[in-house]
Amino acid sequence: MAAQKLTKARLIQILFLLAVLITAFTWRTITYDQSEVTDEIAVNCQSDTGDCVDLSVNRQNEMRLFSLADKGGNQYRLVLPMSLGNMEASLISARNRESVTKIVLDTSNSFKIGDFSLPANAKNTSGYSVKVETEKMIYILSF
Repeated sequence: MAAQKLTKARLIQILFLLAVLITAFTWRTITYDQSEVTDEIAVNCQSDTGDCVDLSVNRQNEMRLFSLADKGGNQYRLVLPMSLGNMEASLISARNRESVTKIVLDTSNSFKIGDFSLPANAKNTSGYSVKVETEKMIYILSF
Protein backbone atom coordinates (compact mmCIF):
# COMPACT_ATOMS: atom_id res chain seq x y z
CA MET A 1 0.00 0.00 0.00
CA ALA A 2 1.43 3.30 -1.03
CA ALA A 3 1.84 6.05 1.52
CA GLN A 4 -0.53 8.98 1.05
CA LYS A 5 -0.24 12.52 2.20
CA LEU A 6 -2.36 13.32 5.26
CA THR A 7 -4.91 15.90 4.20
CA LYS A 8 -7.09 18.08 6.44
CA ALA A 9 -10.20 16.11 5.42
CA ARG A 10 -8.59 12.75 6.26
CA LEU A 11 -7.33 14.09 9.61
CA ILE A 12 -10.84 15.35 10.49
CA GLN A 13 -12.30 11.96 9.52
CA ILE A 14 -9.80 10.09 11.73
CA LEU A 15 -10.39 12.42 14.70
CA PHE A 16 -14.18 12.15 14.27
CA LEU A 17 -14.06 8.32 14.28
CA LEU A 18 -11.76 8.37 17.30
CA ALA A 19 -14.21 10.64 19.16
CA VAL A 20 -17.13 8.31 18.28
CA LEU A 21 -15.24 5.26 19.56
CA ILE A 22 -14.17 6.97 22.80
CA THR A 23 -17.76 8.16 23.38
CA ALA A 24 -19.16 4.65 22.75
CA PHE A 25 -16.72 2.96 25.14
CA THR A 26 -17.23 5.65 27.81
CA TRP A 27 -21.03 5.39 27.53
CA ARG A 28 -20.93 1.59 27.77
CA THR A 29 -18.64 1.77 30.81
CA ILE A 30 -20.89 4.26 32.61
CA THR A 31 -24.13 2.37 31.90
CA TYR A 32 -22.73 -1.11 32.60
CA ASP A 33 -24.77 -3.00 35.21
CA GLN A 34 -23.17 -6.08 36.64
CA SER A 35 -26.30 -8.08 37.48
CA GLU A 36 -24.76 -11.24 38.75
CA VAL A 37 -26.67 -13.70 40.85
CA THR A 38 -25.41 -13.02 44.33
CA ASP A 39 -27.02 -15.66 46.47
CA GLU A 40 -28.70 -19.03 46.48
CA ILE A 41 -31.40 -19.40 49.11
CA ALA A 42 -32.83 -22.72 50.31
CA VAL A 43 -36.58 -22.68 50.88
CA ASN A 44 -38.57 -25.52 52.43
CA CYS A 45 -42.21 -25.82 51.28
CA GLN A 46 -45.08 -27.83 52.71
CA SER A 47 -47.00 -29.03 49.66
CA ASP A 48 -50.19 -29.68 51.63
CA THR A 49 -50.51 -26.11 52.99
CA GLY A 50 -48.38 -24.34 50.39
CA ASP A 51 -46.35 -22.50 53.03
CA CYS A 52 -42.68 -21.91 52.23
CA VAL A 53 -40.05 -21.04 54.84
CA ASP A 54 -36.75 -19.36 53.98
CA LEU A 55 -34.21 -21.56 55.79
CA SER A 56 -31.47 -18.89 55.93
CA VAL A 57 -33.51 -16.59 58.19
CA ASN A 58 -36.18 -19.10 59.27
CA ARG A 59 -39.14 -16.95 58.28
CA GLN A 60 -42.23 -17.27 56.13
CA ASN A 61 -41.70 -16.60 52.43
CA GLU A 62 -44.17 -15.08 49.93
CA MET A 63 -43.76 -18.06 47.60
CA ARG A 64 -46.31 -20.88 47.64
CA LEU A 65 -46.07 -24.46 46.40
CA PHE A 66 -49.29 -26.51 46.51
CA SER A 67 -50.01 -30.13 45.75
CA LEU A 68 -53.02 -30.41 43.43
CA ALA A 69 -54.43 -33.65 44.84
CA ASP A 70 -57.63 -33.35 42.80
CA LYS A 71 -55.61 -33.48 39.53
CA GLY A 72 -53.57 -36.54 40.44
CA GLY A 73 -50.74 -37.42 42.77
CA ASN A 74 -47.86 -35.71 41.01
CA GLN A 75 -49.47 -32.35 40.06
CA TYR A 76 -48.28 -29.12 41.71
CA ARG A 77 -48.92 -25.38 41.50
CA LEU A 78 -46.21 -22.77 42.07
CA VAL A 79 -47.32 -19.25 43.05
CA LEU A 80 -44.68 -16.49 43.02
CA PRO A 81 -45.09 -12.79 43.91
CA MET A 82 -44.53 -10.22 41.17
CA SER A 83 -42.23 -8.35 43.59
CA LEU A 84 -39.44 -10.79 42.65
CA GLY A 85 -39.20 -9.14 39.21
CA ASN A 86 -38.31 -11.12 36.12
CA MET A 87 -38.05 -14.79 36.96
CA GLU A 88 -37.73 -18.26 35.51
CA ALA A 89 -38.71 -21.50 37.22
CA SER A 90 -37.75 -25.08 36.48
CA LEU A 91 -38.13 -28.51 38.06
CA ILE A 92 -34.79 -29.96 39.18
CA SER A 93 -34.09 -33.68 38.97
CA ALA A 94 -33.61 -35.72 42.11
CA ARG A 95 -30.75 -37.73 40.65
CA ASN A 96 -28.41 -35.41 38.79
CA ARG A 97 -29.58 -31.98 40.03
CA GLU A 98 -30.22 -30.77 36.47
CA SER A 99 -33.29 -29.05 35.08
CA VAL A 100 -35.91 -31.58 34.02
CA THR A 101 -38.63 -29.24 32.79
CA LYS A 102 -39.12 -25.52 32.60
CA ILE A 103 -42.24 -24.32 34.41
CA VAL A 104 -44.39 -21.95 32.36
CA LEU A 105 -45.43 -18.98 34.52
CA ASP A 106 -48.68 -17.14 33.77
CA THR A 107 -49.33 -13.67 35.19
CA SER A 108 -52.43 -13.27 37.35
CA ASN A 109 -53.07 -10.04 39.34
CA SER A 110 -49.99 -9.66 41.53
CA PHE A 111 -48.71 -13.22 41.17
CA LYS A 112 -47.09 -15.50 38.63
CA ILE A 113 -48.60 -18.97 38.64
CA GLY A 114 -47.22 -22.14 37.08
CA ASP A 115 -48.54 -25.70 37.13
CA PHE A 116 -46.18 -28.64 36.73
CA SER A 117 -46.03 -32.34 37.39
CA LEU A 118 -43.32 -34.71 38.48
CA PRO A 119 -42.26 -37.38 35.98
CA ALA A 120 -44.61 -40.37 35.82
CA ASN A 121 -41.99 -42.73 37.28
CA ALA A 122 -41.51 -40.55 40.41
CA LYS A 123 -42.79 -42.41 43.45
CA ASN A 124 -42.59 -39.38 45.74
CA THR A 125 -41.18 -35.87 45.81
CA SER A 126 -38.01 -36.80 47.65
CA GLY A 127 -35.02 -35.24 45.97
CA TYR A 128 -36.99 -33.10 43.53
CA SER A 129 -36.89 -29.35 43.91
CA VAL A 130 -37.96 -26.23 42.07
CA LYS A 131 -35.35 -23.66 41.05
CA VAL A 132 -36.60 -20.06 40.79
CA GLU A 133 -34.08 -17.70 39.21
CA THR A 134 -34.56 -13.95 39.59
CA GLU A 135 -32.26 -11.14 38.57
CA LYS A 136 -30.40 -11.12 41.87
CA MET A 137 -31.22 -14.41 43.64
CA ILE A 138 -31.73 -18.12 43.09
CA TYR A 139 -34.31 -19.85 45.25
CA ILE A 140 -34.24 -23.63 45.63
CA LEU A 141 -37.66 -24.83 46.81
CA SER A 142 -37.70 -28.32 48.28
CA PHE A 143 -41.02 -30.01 48.95
